[in-house]
Amino acid sequence: MDEPQWQMPLEDAPIRSLSDSRSEISTVGNGECVIGAIQYCGSKLGMKIFREDIINYFDDKIIRSESGSILGISLNTEDWHNGLNHWFNATLPLGQNDLISQIKYNNRIACCRIKPDGVFNVTHAVVLIEVNTYKSQFKYYDPVDPGDHYVYFKNVYDPRIITPKQ
Repeated sequence: MDEPQWQMPLEDAPIRSLSDSRSEISTVGNGECVIGAIQYCGSKLGMKIFREDIINYFDDKIIRSESGSILGISLNTEDWHNGLNHWFNATLPLGQNDLISQIKYNNRIACCRIKPDGVFNVTHAVVLIEVNTYKSQFKYYDPVDPGDHYVYFKNVYDPRIITPKQ
């Protein structure tokens, strides 16, 4: 059954960002989510982005174990934005309604970071692919955990609408 026609609410919610402060950097999980999200966006745009190219780009932000394994990637909002714009046109939506509209009606994807309630300084990079406005949720692609996943609008941070570079 098709979802009933949805109309924009009268009030728009602002886009939530994590701090740009170097002292409030958020570590993105084991880093594989950033790599996978960028590769997924690239594949949706017909691009092949190599894992090593992403690692090289974020090299000074990568947290490594003593053995050299990637434990995480420390990114603030500016790092996130610049990293996505290295490969794509990554545009900050005008507000939550714009983000919803871009995904729902313009068939765009958005790379973002999600942060569950009560979790401090750890986020997870995912790609928003669908909208369920009645549940106030986005369906997202998770590069490290296959399957159907949903996140409430309020737990989305630093979304960027992904389009090819011109």
